[in-house]
Amino acid sequence: MRKLDDNGRFFIKSSESLVLHAYPDPLTKGEPYTIGYGHTDRGKIKPGDRITEQQADELFDKDIEKYERCVSDAVTVELTDEQFSALVSFSYNVGATAFLNSTLLKELNNGHYVEAGNQFVVWNKSKGKVSPGLTNRRQHEQNLFNQGIIKKSLSSSSLDELTLRSISIFSEMQGVKLDDLMALFNNEENLNKKKIERDKLWEQWNQSTSDENRYRNIEMYHDKEKKIVEEYDKLNDEISELISASTNIELKMIADFKSCIELSSRHYQEEMQSDEYIALQNEVEKDFEDDDDEDDDVII
Repeated sequence: MRKLDDNGRFFIKSSESLVLHAYPDPLTKGEPYTIGYGHTDRGKIKPGDRITEQQADELFDKDIEKYERCVSDAVTVELTDEQFSALVSFSYNVGATAFLNSTLLKELNNGHYVEAGNQFVVWNKSKGKVSPGLTNRRQHEQNLFNQGIIKKSLSSSSLDELTLRSISIFSEMQGVKLDDLMALFNNEENLNKKKIERDKLWEQWNQSTSDENRYRNIEMYHDKEKKIVEEYDKLNDEISELISASTNIELKMIADFKSCIELSSRHYQEEMQSDEYIALQNEVEKDFEDDDDEDDDVII
């Protein structure tokens, strides 16, 4: 069974927060009572119960093992530490049964990582109503999961957590698709590799043409140099294609960003014209008029 790393444990503990006394469910105002790092045990936790931080850690270790096993057994594709942590956090919060029956898990096991990542924010309701707290948690889990997508797409484990998180948040805030962003980074990485290969070939060609033994077997050297030039030209063509592809992706991302801005502007305009907004504006204007009337009555 796979275990959370230290970053994953810290992420979930931070999401749950530590409370050393029993508190009621915010919706029922009673059962089930919660204590520690989100620990619930219907009927066994009573109002007035208190625990130490060490006891809270012990309860967390016991509770989280169930969800580590759940995710380990249910997921059939490769996961980074970030993705595993996000999924354990998600299942710890919504429950194992909900996770096992979720579209998120179905998309993930079909290899659709981006689509699976988009499913986190769907689970932000409590009793049918959107919960700001759940919305915030789902966004953090989604960002953590997406860090794993980006890390795998870049084929690098050396990127620091802040960089990965920044890329993920950039994708979400700029209204661009994560797979487009990943493709752009992949292109840049391949571009840099091919430029290095091309530079090495240029060095080989220079060494060959300046070799003092070249005149002794000119035909052999010509063949060698011809192959170098052919490979060099091929790399140049591949570099040009990558630059062109990157430009097209960047143009698409700019278009997506503009669409996002236009959509936000349209929503704002619709909100400004809504009956609720107009009624609120009228109420504010009336308050200002009342204030002006009171000022007129003041004798100086």
